[in-house]
Amino acid sequence: MIFFFLLISILSGGLAALVMSASMRGISRLGGGDEVDMVLALGSFFTGQKENSARFGFLIHLGSGLLFGLIYGLIFSSIGILDLPQIFFIGVGLGFLHGLAMAYALMISMAEKHPLAEFRSVSLIIGVIHLVGHIIFGAVVGLLAGLGVLLGSSLGLS
Repeated sequence: MIFFFLLISILSGGLAALVMSASMRGISRLGGGDEVDMVLALGSFFTGQKENSARFGFLIHLGSGLLFGLIYGLIFSSIGILDLPQIFFIGVGLGFLHGLAMAYALMISMAEKHPLAEFRSVSLIIGVIHLVGHIIFGAVVGLLAGLGVLLGSSLGLS
């Protein structure tokens, strides 16, 4: 069951990364300001240009989502919380902590060193959007991992 659970957690992380990106873009549009395009900012951080950087940023973000899905799954299993609704709330809490760390890292370290001037300026609202995005990531991973446990149990994998 643990292999199945970790596989579900990894896949949940990939899907959660996609939901997180879409949520962050949607939230930023609600404010009427500039759209927060984390994927473009991430890709252009490594390529040094906007052209063709969205694909690279997407791959990095998706890969990170898969990795963090595994990390969240390992945390869930190590503390022995695999059932809904507890796993969902632990996911939200992990997302909050993850979001605090990433908002700090992105706003302070990455912004200062970003090769494109448009991504060097950050605000509190951008940090909050990143925090909310990571909370959404944790919620999705927790929900899907919990549903994966239910699926595994129904398939006799427990």
